[in-house]
Amino acid sequence: MANKPPAHPTKKSENTKRVLHDSAMRLIDQLGYEKATVQLICQESNVSVGTFYNYYDSKEAVVAEFSQKNDELFDQIVRTSLKEEKGIEDYIRKYFTYYADLNIQAGTSLYMRTTRKKNIDMRQEQIRPMYTVLEEFLRDRQKENKVRDDIHVVTMVHQLFTIVRGVVIDWCICEGRYDLHREIQDFLTPYIRYILEE
Repeated sequence: MANKPPAHPTKKSENTKRVLHDSAMRLIDQLGYEKATVQLICQESNVSVGTFYNYYDSKEAVVAEFSQKNDELFDQIVRTSLKEEKGIEDYIRKYFTYYADLNIQAGTSLYMRTTRKKNIDMRQEQIRPMYTVLEEFLRDRQKENKVRDDIHVVTMVHQLFTIVRGVVIDWCICEGRYDLHREIQDFLTPYIRYILEE
């Protein structure tokens, strides 16, 4: 279900929603998704449970909002930040640095929660800005004959995400005890070389 904003948002209501969101994300990171109850989120936010439900239908709605904000980040900030980047290797590495930043911000518990969803429609995943930004860049480079043309761009993006998500899942299993940025970059190297081969 969609979030339920107040009829006429005020600065106070916007602040309350932000506090609820931030508290929920912090508690999910600290305690894990299951233990971060709506009651605890409200205690942390110093609001009533009823107030929580004025802004969100459920704890899952907070997580959905977080995912939507991540998509908006990729669609706006990342696209803009990497707009002038033409080097394929640098683009891919910077792109997944942003991706790592988002996952570090989300924390291990939230990442594992969102990746455990069953019956994920990959067509829906592939239209998310996290996919399309990279897909557009690689498609343009393929037209310029700068990356392999015997691999479909959608396949390249899927394979890159499979590699990187594998690293992020391992990082989560290890409870974030190693440098996610460095590990992602190490795992990207062979694949980047592969798609640049002629």
